[in-house]
Amino acid sequence: MEKTKFGLSVGLFAAAMCLMGFISTIPFILFAGYALIAESNEWLKKTAVKALAVFIGFAVVSAFVGFITDGTNVLNNLVLLFGGSINLSQINRLVSILRTGISVAQTITFMLFGVIALKKGNVTFGIADGFINKHM
Repeated sequence: MEKTKFGLSVGLFAAAMCLMGFISTIPFILFAGYALIAESNEWLKKTAVKALAVFIGFAVVSAFVGFITDGTNVLNNLVLLFGGSINLSQINRLVSILRTGISVAQTITFMLFGVIALKKGNVTFGIADGFINKHM
């Protein structure tokens, strides 16, 4: 069983890193950064890169959903500027539902990654795997 420099198995370290992906951003980035910089295990490094890619993907999707709210606020302010009125509460409710769905999907994804990593399994992403293998 391969161990990290901390003495933990690489599977346990990767599982802890993945579970940090939905608990807190800074510890997740610290775990992934440590795995990429200080550890020599290739599987652990690839797992860290995949977890970072998923984390960034969820952040980008969340940001785009946030732009919807910003757009409705701009539209609402323009209408109010010219003395009109508009009701955008349905759009804001939809955005709220989307944000909750993204958060739930992120939590489930990282929990599954943690369980797979604990068993030192491999999560495949098709095109992303080819890209990671080519550049690592």
